[in-house]
Amino acid sequence: MQQALLAANDSQGAALLSDPSTEIALYPASFLQKYHIYRVLYHSPYKPILLYLGFAPNLPHYWLADNPQAFRDLARADQVDLVTPGVAITYATVFLEVTRDMSVLVYLVNSVDEIQFAPKPTPEEARVADALREKYRWIITPPSVQVIEDEYRVKVCVIRQQELECHTLRITKTGDVQSEITILERKMPTVIGI
Repeated sequence: MQQALLAANDSQGAALLSDPSTEIALYPASFLQKYHIYRVLYHSPYKPILLYLGFAPNLPHYWLADNPQAFRDLARADQVDLVTPGVAITYATVFLEVTRDMSVLVYLVNSVDEIQFAPKPTPEEARVADALREKYRWIITPPSVQVIEDEYRVKVCVIRQQELECHTLRITKTGDVQSEITILERKMPTVIGI
């Protein structure tokens, strides 16, 4: 990968991959045929930096973090064919994970129990957290999908810092994505650091 990045004039990416403090791991993306997604974790002296790289030998590479368009381009280059609703759900969750803004705490939740509330809450924060757990117990569920005409509509719940969001992703079988975000709750007593 390092040689390919150098050949593509991405010397910064090549240097990052060759740094001994960088960990590189394959990120599961079963819908891809030619490409693989790699999780690149650089342990800088200040704080860890997490990035995702779409890579295939002899093809353009794609830095995906905070870059949804690069993910769409990767899907197009790979000639993605999302043949089942289950594959569309996988595609949506990978899209949300690898294209998110890595400078803030963002994570998908499948149930209210996965929300990372403040570990040492004040009595008021504890009361609010309990009320939120009760309110969203039946609303926060694993990702769901509907097939409408020739596209999938995938719903996923996401925590972004102190907000609860519902993402509805309209996904074509070739991997084009349009996202609509509804903020369900703001200023929750959640963990906000990375």
